[in-house]
Amino acid sequence: MGTSKAIRLGSSICFLAWAACGGGGGNNTAPPTTPVIPTVSIAAPATTNVGGFSGANVGTNFTTNLPPVGTIIGLAGATVSVTSTSVADANIPRITATYRGTVTSGGLAYPIFDLSVPELSLTASNVRGDSTPVTLANGGQVSAGTAAMTYTLMSAWSYAPAGGGTAYLGQMVTGYSTPSAAVPASGTAVYSGNSGTPGGGGVGGIYFVPSGTGTIQIGALTGNVSINADFATNKSSGTFSNMTATVAGSTTSTPWNTIILSGSLDRNSGGASIGGRTTTTGAPANAGTAGFSSAATGSYGGLLYGPAAQEVGGSWTLSEPNSTNGKAAFGTFGAAK
Repeated sequence: MGTSKAIRLGSSICFLAWAACGGGGGNNTAPPTTPVIPTVSIAAPATTNVGGFSGANVGTNFTTNLPPVGTIIGLAGATVSVTSTSVADANIPRITATYRGTVTSGGLAYPIFDLSVPELSLTASNVRGDSTPVTLANGGQVSAGTAAMTYTLMSAWSYAPAGGGTAYLGQMVTGYSTPSAAVPASGTAVYSGNSGTPGGGGVGGIYFVPSGTGTIQIGALTGNVSINADFATNKSSGTFSNMTATVAGSTTSTPWNTIILSGSLDRNSGGASIGGRTTTTGAPANAGTAGFSSAATGSYGGLLYGPAAQEVGGSWTLSEPNSTNGKAAFGTFGAAK
C-alpha cells in the first residue's frame, strides 16, 4: 500500500480553498475611522482518537502483506464541520473503510476503500487514497488521502456538499495494534517520523485562523515527529519539529510552531496507548498569521503498532483559548523505532 512524502491532503486542500473563499463574512459597519473586523468562530475537535485491529494473517501489514480485499477497517480520529465563518467539533470519532485493493498513482500504490460515515448518512464507493474526488449521487464530493507505514495508516478525508454549505474534514489513524503481551515492561524507546520520506510517517494536519475579513483562512501542516516512550515509568513525551504551513490554494510554505507533547503510556488488554497534552512556545519568525501563540494548548492520543511495538501512530489538536477569532489545528502523526 503506497506512501507519500506527507499525509496527502490534495483533495482536502481543494475543498479548503472553496471553504476559505466562501461567502458569509458578516456586514458589520462602523465609522470610517474605526473599522470593525467581523468575528468568526473557530474550535478544535474535542477528542483525539485512534483505531487499531489485528491482522487476519500472521505478518499482515500495509507494505508487504496487504489485508485481504473486503477487510473492514475502522478509521478513528477527529472530524470538524466547516463553513466560511465557523469551525466546530463534528462529533464523528470513527468512519468505516472497506478495503477494495490498490491503484497506482505517480508511481506509488494507494488503497481503494468504500467509506461509510453513519453520522452523516454518507456512503462512498471506490474512494482512492491518492485524493481523487468521488462525486456522489447528491452532487457532493468525498475524497481521502492516505500515508502508510508498515503497520500504521494515517489518512485525511473530506466531504463537500453540492452548492456549498457545511462541509466536513477528518484526520484518522489506524493500524495493526501491538498485542498486550508484546508491550515492553521496562526500558525506553524513541520513535521518529519524517514527512519528507516516503513511508517515514511524520506529522500532517490542518489549521484554521481568522482571515481578518470575516472568513476563515485554512491550510495544511506537515513536519517531523519524535516520540519517547518510557515503559518503566509509563510516560510518553515528544516533539513536532520542522513544521511548515501552506495556505490553501498556495504552493508557498512558511515556518510553523514547534509542538511539545507530554503525557502517559497506558497498558490495557488491547496493547498500549499514549496520550496527554500538547503545548507550544509560540510562533517562529516569519510564521505570519498562521502561527499560534504560546497560550495555545491541546491534546494527543495514540497507540503502539506492530507485532513488537515497532511503530506509534496518533492524532493531535492545538487551539488558542479564544472562543471567537481564535485559532485551531488538528492532525495525525506516525513514527517508527
